[in-house]
Parts: sequence; C-alpha cells; structure tokens
Amino acid sequence: MKKYRMTGCVLLCVLALAAGACSDDDDSKKNPALDAGADVSTGDAAGDAGSTDTSNPQEDTGSTPDGGSDAGDEDATADTGTQQPEFCAENERVEAGACVACADGKVSPAGADASGPDTVCGVDDACFATLGVDCDTYQEAYLKADTQQAGAYFGMSVAMSDDEQTLFVGEPARLPLGAVYVFERDGSTWAQSAVLKPDVGGGRPNGTGGYGFGVSVDVDGDTLVVGDSLGGLVHVYTGSGDTWTAQATLTSSNFDDGDLFGGAIALSGDTLVVGAMTEKSDSSASAPDPDDNTGLEIGAAYVFERNGSDWTETHYIKPPNPTQNGYFGSNVDLDGDTMVISSAYESSGATGIGGDMMDTSAAQSGAVFVYGRSGSDWTLEHYIKASNAFMGANFGSSLHLSGDRLVVGATREGTNATGAAYVFTRTGGTWTEEAYIKASHPLEQNSQFGSRVALDADGDLLAVAAVLESGAGLGLNPDPSTSTASLRSGAVFLYERDASGTWSPLPYMKAPNAGNSHYYGTSLACSGSGQHLFVGAAQESGGAVGVNGDMTDQSASRAGAVYVNRVRP
Repeated sequence: MKKYRMTGCVLLCVLALAAGACSDDDDSKKNPALDAGADVSTGDAAGDAGSTDTSNPQEDTGSTPDGGSDAGDEDATADTGTQQPEFCAENERVEAGACVACADGKVSPAGADASGPDTVCGVDDACFATLGVDCDTYQEAYLKADTQQAGAYFGMSVAMSDDEQTLFVGEPARLPLGAVYVFERDGSTWAQSAVLKPDVGGGRPNGTGGYGFGVSVDVDGDTLVVGDSLGGLVHVYTGSGDTWTAQATLTSSNFDDGDLFGGAIALSGDTLVVGAMTEKSDSSASAPDPDDNTGLEIGAAYVFERNGSDWTETHYIKPPNPTQNGYFGSNVDLDGDTMVISSAYESSGATGIGGDMMDTSAAQSGAVFVYGRSGSDWTLEHYIKASNAFMGANFGSSLHLSGDRLVVGATREGTNATGAAYVFTRTGGTWTEEAYIKASHPLEQNSQFGSRVALDADGDLLAVAAVLESGAGLGLNPDPSTSTASLRSGAVFLYERDASGTWSPLPYMKAPNAGNSHYYGTSLACSGSGQHLFVGAAQESGGAVGVNGDMTDQSASRAGAVYVNRVRP
C-alpha cells in the first residue's frame, strides 16, 4: 500500500480515517486512538443515561504499528533487472532499493516509491499518521512565569489572539493580587513580552472567595479582559503585542463579597458578559431586587457595552427558574448576537431542547441558557439540557460557542461520574444535539471528562479536558491501560468533525512531565485555525522559569505551567 504524503487533501484524509472518508485496508495507517472503542455517538444520548464506555483499554496501547514489509501485490523491475517492491510500508524506509523496517516506531513520509528518496525514518507514527505533525516537535513550547512562585496557579486561564500570534496566561494566585503574562510567537518560537498586574490603588474589595486577577481571560481584536473574582472586578485593556493599556475597571451594580463576579467572562466586539455564579439575589419575583440577598447562590450574569472607551452595565440577567445553589453564570460565552450561560447545578429533570424547566426532579443535573440579541435587547431563546440528563451530572461544567456550534461539558455524567461532552449545532435558528462524546478509552471514576472544552473557529476540532484523569502515560497517545498510576495528573482528548457531522477521536495527550495533582487541562484554548492547542496545568510543580526550561525540575509546588501543542501542520 502507498504511504500517505502529508500535503493538501491527503492530510485531511488521514485525519478523517475514523469516519471512513479515506478508507484503506492497511491497518498500519489507522489511528490507534480509533481502535479503542471510543464512545462518540452522532445524535443525542437518550437511553444512555448513566452508561460508561466499555471499550477494552488493551486495544489501544499507544504503541506504533507492527513493522514488516508491505510490498504490495505487484513487483516492479528496475533497470538493473533486479526485483524491487513497488511500495514500502509506512513504517519502512528505502535502502538499496529494498524496504527496511524503521526503528523505534518511526516512519519515512517523504515518498511512496521504493526506489524514491524516502531513505530516512524521522517521524513517530503516532503523531504523524494521525495529526500530520512530528512527535519530536508537536509540543512547541513549555511556558512558565519569568519569576517562580509556588502556589501561584500559572495557567489557570489562557486566551489566544485572533491573529494567532499572542497568548495570554492568567496566574491568579500570584502575590499580592495576581498577574497575566503575555507571550508572542515568531514562527515556532515563543517569548514572554509583557506582564500585566492590576492597578487598583486602595479600591480593590477584600474578597473572601474566588481567585485574583487572571482567574479568567478573554481577548477579541485589540481588547483584552481579565477577571478577578476575589475582588469582584473585570479589568479591560487595549493594545497589541507587548503593549497593553488599562481602559476600564468594571464591577457589578449590586456587588457583594463572595459573588465571584469575574469568575467567567466572554468578550465579542464591544459587548462583555460576566458571570457571578454565587450572586445571591432571589430572582423569583418578576422584577428581581438586586439588593435582595435571600437567594442562596442562585447566580447571575451581567452584560456591559462599550461606547468609545466608556463601558456601561446594560443588563442584569437572572435564571428564569431560580435554583438554590444552581450557580447560574458558572460559565459564559458570547459570539456576535448569541450569548450562552450555564447553570451547572440547575435541578430540572427535563431533557433535550426546550423542556420543562420548572421540573425540579434531577438535582444538580445542570442546564445551559441561550440568549439572542435584537437591537439592544437580550431575550432567552433556548433552554438546553442533556438528552440523558440525570441527577448530579453537572451539565454546563464548561462550554464553548463557535458560530453555530456549541459544546457543553458534564463532568459527572455516567454511573461512575467519568463525564461527557455534548455537541449542539444550530440550523435556521434551531439547536439540535449532534453528538454525545465520551473519552476514547475507559476512565476511572470522577475523572471529570468535560471539565474544559475548546473548539477551533470552524467548530470542527474539539478538545475536551479530563482534569482529574490519572493515567501514567506521557505525551501524545500514551498507553491508557496504566490508568491510575499518576493521580489527578489530567489529560486532554481530541476529536474532529467531518463534513457529514460525524465526530471521531484523534489521539489523546498527557503532559510530557505529568505528575500527581498537576491538573493538566485546567484551561484550554484552540487557535482559530486549529493549528495550536494551549493547555494549562495550574498545579504543575516545575521550578523552571520562562520558555522551555527544565521540565524535570519539580521544585515549585503548584506553580503551574502552560503547554503549547502543534496539533495541525
């Protein structure tokens, strides 16, 4: 069989093998992650409530395919008259006109002809055959703060600029108030260019809950927003590259200590939405009193609009079905005239789209509310539940909106509370559940698959974090069978959507220096093109500073790190 040349359409074929778009009978070209029995269903998950992935982890060892020559069905005679195989296998190179097995799981991607130039084995199959990237370089950078501080939680949040050149990393527990680091890319080289710290004088409230400056970040064009849920503030900056100037500091019109205002933020143009998941106003009245704190952590969201350089709070949003400890505003996202707000502990027993939100039979099942803007008004348009909603699933633990695609995490879905993700697609104003996604191999209980989710701009590449996953593997596509040897180290799972709307798993990844309680996947961001995936591990304990330091130095407990991964050529 021919080897795939990783150019143009062939790359897309390799990435879509699971969907059958480019079928090939040669098992050596299959994605090992696709043989693990991954539970990725098209449509809804009805009937699968409480189900777990029963695939055999031994089927996906993360190892490269077996060696051996695949000479094809025909032989070609060279000018010398000697018999030569027409094609070499993917895991072979050419030597004196013959196919020779590559060592160490490498492949020779340069060509298909056995008499051709593909004489060097240089790319690890697990990365190259499935993502089109070299295993030696798929991790582009290991980022740390320029000065180390234990317990600072560098990587609690990440955001990537629209031009894919600037990355923002939040470090909300750095003393005294938190920080945000700015990194810029030159090709595949990353360098820190700025550090932002809040300038609040004596005006910052002394909060008693949440995290400081950098707990959340978002960027759109030349505007950066940074949340500080401990102080109940959102800071707005404008600029580019290494130069960012403070434009405004925002708080809610009814701020109370412990509201966690700023814990979730989303920016689109001149509109900002801010979640305050433990805001306590009782919204049961038709016109809720913002000064009424009789509701126990129902939650709220706030919309701000910018006119010139001035920001104004325009909307105070409460859930239509107030739930004590429902945490409305747990997560928020905004894309143009569509806003989504989750209430991860909402208790309706409804399922699917537009169910009975007043049914309180499924405590902590979770829900997502979709609002649309007409003129200056925001109106609730859709009420979304998992198709297999059940008690304690926490649907809405994470979410990401990208155009007409919405993905929602439910970290405690399943009888073993392993977690799930749900993909919804909008057509003609109507939302439908497109896919119910589980990890590509069985996870241990409480792995929190769905703790973070991220889509590329087209909504066709999906990353799902399982922040408490405990596998002992390292790097891309490790052996998943050692599932409890590195407790709460964390993992990220990749999926791709084909033109028919079918989602298929790609390799999953661990940190190359994974360790106990590192929480790899604390934060996630995809670049718009899907070329880069940024993964925060807020409790990683590396003592290195700056870019690409010594990963083996684990001298700074819970300092945190961010990993820059190249997941597309």
